[in-house]
Amino acid sequence: MLDSPKGPSLPSDPPTAFRVGEWTVRPRLNRVERGGKTKRLEPRLMHLLLLLADRAGEAVGRGELIEAIWGDVVVNEESLTQAVSKLRRVFGDESRSPLYIETIPKTGYRLVASVDLHADDAPSDATPRRGRTAWRLAVAFLVPTAVLAAALLLLLPDGRESASASSFLLDAVPFTSYPGREITPAVSPDGRAVAFAWDAGEEERYDLYLKQVNTETPLRLTDLPGDEYYPAWSPDGTTIAFFVAGPEKDGIYTVPAIGGPSRLLVRLEAEAYGLDWSPDGGLLVFSAWDAEIALRRLYYYSFEDRAISPATEPPDLSTGDITPAFSPDGGKIAFLRGPSRGEQDLFVLDRETGSTTALTHMRQYIRGVDWTPGGESLFFSSGTELVGDFFLGEAFLSGAPLRRYLTRERRALRPSIARKTGVLVFEQQILECSVNRAPLGGPGEGEEPVIRSTRSDYDSRLSPQGDRIAFLSTRTGQPELFVCGRSGEDPRRLSRFETAVPNAPIWSPDGSRVALRTTSADRSSVWVIDVVDGAAIERTLAGPDEYLAGWTGDGNALYLVTMGKEGETLQRVPADGTGEIVPVRNLDVIRAAESADGESLIFTRIGSGGIWKTPLGGGPEETLVDIDHDGALRSFWKETKRGLYFVRSGSPLSIGFLDYAADSVRSLGALPAGEGALFGLDIAPDGRSILIDRIDRSESDLSLVRDLP
Repeated sequence: MLDSPKGPSLPSDPPTAFRVGEWTVRPRLNRVERGGKTKRLEPRLMHLLLLLADRAGEAVGRGELIEAIWGDVVVNEESLTQAVSKLRRVFGDESRSPLYIETIPKTGYRLVASVDLHADDAPSDATPRRGRTAWRLAVAFLVPTAVLAAALLLLLPDGRESASASSFLLDAVPFTSYPGREITPAVSPDGRAVAFAWDAGEEERYDLYLKQVNTETPLRLTDLPGDEYYPAWSPDGTTIAFFVAGPEKDGIYTVPAIGGPSRLLVRLEAEAYGLDWSPDGGLLVFSAWDAEIALRRLYYYSFEDRAISPATEPPDLSTGDITPAFSPDGGKIAFLRGPSRGEQDLFVLDRETGSTTALTHMRQYIRGVDWTPGGESLFFSSGTELVGDFFLGEAFLSGAPLRRYLTRERRALRPSIARKTGVLVFEQQILECSVNRAPLGGPGEGEEPVIRSTRSDYDSRLSPQGDRIAFLSTRTGQPELFVCGRSGEDPRRLSRFETAVPNAPIWSPDGSRVALRTTSADRSSVWVIDVVDGAAIERTLAGPDEYLAGWTGDGNALYLVTMGKEGETLQRVPADGTGEIVPVRNLDVIRAAESADGESLIFTRIGSGGIWKTPLGGGPEETLVDIDHDGALRSFWKETKRGLYFVRSGSPLSIGFLDYAADSVRSLGALPAGEGALFGLDIAPDGRSILIDRIDRSESDLSLVRDLP
């Protein structure tokens, strides 16, 4: 049992209820009450409240609170910060003008509301008093439960929750377990059958299949040239619409749900990205590329006149609109929209007014969305890394806090919900990633494994000295930061992010620290972590639209990009956690680093190819190298005193080197073909080898939940 805060001896019979401000607190029931309304608290939030109330009016240190609440479960200060934020929301409190909990800078927290020990079921007439409330047995009673809850969240796969999200465990059971990948499921309106795309384990093409809930053998629905995706059920459950990526032209087709010939509805000039059928049966909504605006947008297809018309107008600074889903009454359409970086948020289109509303502000990767039968909320799948873990969440039209659903699957994708019964089906994806090393040479040069586990290891980055590797791994149950030797030896875990997900680590110039960004449902933070002792410094940002771009050359500050209405602003953030964020200039940046001579800023842009250079003090921009390939590899480059290493365009891709002395570019060899898809790399400082992040295994089965919470 953990020790409670120091103080006088406590009564052996703790109160069953007491008052904090206007609220009645019932510790053993884990709830607070006011004006006939009851709010339930997680055990650790009640524990936090008791610790603060035990020393009402006094500042209680962060370290003391963390030790008392989490015990031997190692967490960082962000866990406490978010717990306090949750408790404030329960009381309707604000950090800027607190009536209940005050933040004491660089120290901890103080309960400033009045505390009355003599409360019972009715409001007490006794004069509220401040100071020690002294009921150690109540605190001790809650400690084991709080520690168990914290440990459970660390041990369960996908066991993360945000500052504004409650977590629930879904009772999911396997629905398919076929070889290969079963993807893009769509459950029938009555919940009795599921249509899905399956490659039959051959990895050649996808066809549509249908499986009844109580049968094992699926019915093959299509055998067309190309790949079939995104099945969508007609409201009466007799027909399935789907998209075909054909060898020549793409299109939308229909097929009877009991099997039969497929019928072409409309040809498309580009691949669709999501499809749904209106509840009245008269329309399809789908996402497709619009060449005029160079973005994906939503379109309607009318069965009455076979006409196509636009449904949304995506803004210029976005990736466009994808993955539409009609609400149960047909009056709204949920879809995904995001900035040009690739992350998305949930949006809702009101079909009557034509207005769109952002339902979330997460800026995460979202894979699939569908409505609950009542139309009050949406289920979705999201994660902060394309190769990291994805969780299922529920967003409410009312603005209520997000719910997160824990599943036994590490990547729960593309939820589909039966409109009449609420049966839920989703993809259970198995993704295993590893890190390899290869010498820089021509094709045929072999790769050697460097970092491997039974989970995913990715985002590998060599230190500036080339002697250590920082990487992210899910080997502890959720993504965390690790560091190891250059050959993968002696891996050590550096982070303990209980409620947030890290991404894109960046070494400091002297190799003593690693900076990264973490995200949760409603906040972003930048962390600077010491690679020796794991000490972490946090900078909580103004919102979810900030991105970490790199370090300053002296290692004293970080470059941060803020996305606003007027575009993107590059800023300097002090790395020691103190001082103000200083705007540098308006600049659209994916990644930035100061040149070796300290005179220029090297950067890659968001919306255009090439690696750019501009004077640190301001001045014209110039293109250092011109690369036209898109995607994440545009961010993988390394600047040295001798020149610039980067990924060159072409087939196959290769490593290029801009030699500053010769003012010329030469090829250092093609990227090795290797086994598994390449999704990230880093170049050794000496230019003799590269680290390659590869997907070793990618499979998908389907899981089913009969009853939504």
